[in-house]
Amino acid sequence: DMRAFRALCDEKKLLAQVLRREPLAALVGPLQPLRDLRRAAFVLAVTLPPWARAFVLFLRAGWLVPPLSGMAGSTALEMLVLPLVEEHFFRGYMQPRLARLWPLRRTLLGAQVGRGWLLAALAFGLAHLRLGPLAAASRIVPGLVLGHCRAATGSIWAGWLVHVAYNLAGTLFLR
Repeated sequence: DMRAFRALCDEKKLLAQVLRREPLAALVGPLQPLRDLRRAAFVLAVTLPPWARAFVLFLRAGWLVPPLSGMAGSTALEMLVLPLVEEHFFRGYMQPRLARLWPLRRTLLGAQVGRGWLLAALAFGLAHLRLGPLAAASRIVPGLVLGHCRAATGSIWAGWLVHVAYNLAGTLFLR
């Protein structure tokens, strides 16, 4: 599917521009495997059951666009690469900058969140508009969850693990 391939190329160009301006470590935050795995496990335990239920309901209603197809390695691409690119940009680059513009106001389950967190999640949803308005709207809540992981850990890695798990679960439901 050429549209999906072009969209991926656009995301790579955007990430390349971001990386030229800022060191990678500043975007992704420190890797602390145990902390990140604990946070991801906690978040998945709380959010995966309702997410799976909503996914099945959307699927039955015909509101979901199937995953990328026709591309070599599209499953690996969807599982690992796209979530990493999205986490780098939305949670590694955008969310901290928006948080600086609109200082954090509340503590939610151990993470300081505010308007920047909300706006980054909204931007994440809007970035999926090419899949349709319902698909874009359905990405806002996961964007909030992934942003919470970033806010709680100071890194993108727990969010990336959760993002990969959501994509894997979605792919399994579609088979």
